Amino acid sequence: MGQNSRKVESRYDKIAKEWAEAFSGEHEKKRKDREILGRFAQKIEGRKPVRDLGCGPGNTSKYLKDLGIEISGMDLSEIMLEQAVRLHPEIHFRKGDILDLPFETDSIAGIVAFTQLFT
Repeated sequence: MGQNSRKVESRYDKIAKEWAEAFSGEHEKKRKDREILGRFAQKIEGRKPVRDLGCGPGNTSKYLKDLGIEISGMDLSEIMLEQAVRLHPEIHFRKGDILDLPFETDSIAGIVAFTQLFT
């Protein structure tokens, strides 16, 4: 992991708990998010697995799991992952850097890297 990745990790570690609280259930409040994620889920239907890269506290992972998608999350921040596991223990989360993906080509059906959209 490079120095820039460590800086990013450190910044997210500092805000992890507040971020998790602020964005809990966010997709239920945002029609466009639901539309985008719903279309993604339809395209993935029946194929598996999906990886949520930069998953943060796991909100998008949880939303897609509830739509029937086999999903796991990956994030750079260990403390953010602690929040994800606390909030969504039924989903597998792991530490990792999206610049150095820990899986083989063609081993997944899709990737989601969904950011929090402020409206």
